[in-house]
Amino acid sequence: MILAAACLVVFVVSLGALARRIEAYNAGSGRTMYAFNEVHQRGFQFAGREVSLTDEEKEGQTVVVLRYGEREARLQVPPAIQSRLGSAQLPGLARHADWLRVLRFAPFKGRSREEFKQHLDEGTDRLTIVTRRPQAGPDPHTGEVWNRDWLFEFHELLPDGTISAESLRYPKTRGDKNPKAGSCAREPGRWMRRWG
Repeated sequence: MILAAACLVVFVVSLGALARRIEAYNAGSGRTMYAFNEVHQRGFQFAGREVSLTDEEKEGQTVVVLRYGEREARLQVPPAIQSRLGSAQLPGLARHADWLRVLRFAPFKGRSREEFKQHLDEGTDRLTIVTRRPQAGPDPHTGEVWNRDWLFEFHELLPDGTISAESLRYPKTRGDKNPKAGSCAREPGRWMRRWG
């Protein structure tokens, strides 16, 4: 019993020390931490403009048409994912959950969940549509695609009404090693690191 109590005390002290080291590392690394809120609706407003995502079917190929105010971008469903698309009757963007995400995000500076939500509602956040595109076809036996062959496309809706597009590969390094150019993790502190 005494041994168990001593082990518990050592565990709690070690856990506290680990938490302080992690906090010190994150504070000293110069990284900006971001908080994300996923949007599941096909239509909403952002930066005072209407945003819509609609499906367009043509010759067995699905295209998601993104409209942001007067701008438009066409996001083609990757061939490797086309056959696995969910039913068109699914609500919101659930049909595209395997390859497309709509994310509102902002730097997270010690806010509570409620404070962060209020911050999002003030309109000072950012919004991007992220798509995951396998570069190679799926394994013929399993249907799976190696994640290192993924290409991520980021379509950020900017406050001036434009859509900024950038394509980055899945990072091939771990931790704080220097990632290769063109990967999601190429620059420490960039919000895209979350997708690596």
